[in-house]
This record gives sequence, C-alpha cells and structure tokens, in this order.
Amino acid sequence: MQITKLKEASSVPTDINGKIMWKGQDVEVIHLTLQPGKIIPAHSNPFDVVFYAIEGEAMLDCDKEQCLLEANSCTRVASGTQRGLENKSEKDFKVLVIKLLAH
Repeated sequence: MQITKLKEASSVPTDINGKIMWKGQDVEVIHLTLQPGKIIPAHSNPFDVVFYAIEGEAMLDCDKEQCLLEANSCTRVASGTQRGLENKSEKDFKVLVIKLLAH
C-alpha cells in the first residue's frame, strides 16, 4: 500500500500550487490550493475531470456557465470543455482535481 502525504507530494509542473497525490495509468489526483484572488485561466483537456472542494469556495466557469464550488461539493467537467477557476473569497480554496485519463 502506498500513502502519499501532502507535504511530501511532488509538485505539478506548472506555476500553480498543486501537489500530485496519486498518479496511475487511468487516474491522476491533484491537491490544488488557490490563494484569494488567484485564477486558473480557461483551458480544456482531452479527459474528464472531477472537482471535489475540500475547503473554501471558488467560481468554476465552464463554457460560459458558472457555478460556485463550496467545501464538500463535487462536480464533473467533460473532456474538451473550456473551464477556469477563480478564488473570489478571502481564504484559500482547496480542491481535489481527479483526472479520469482512461475513456
């Protein structure tokens, strides 16, 4: 059994505060922290993504539809969908980003 601790996890290869908690052939789990006011610009991926909000809240913008992700809420974004995240609150937003790599 493999256990990954957040403080020991590898960082994602971008300038966002993300840690790779698990990486397998079919799935990748990223623990992402967005500080107040931080934005992840709209982009798309060739795989589905599930967001599970752990703490705080952020606005998720998907193909011009917006929803507020709050702690203990979850949503799926289909592959090819343009999406961006913005932390509009005054505290950190923490979310698990689960990439479903196998179709």
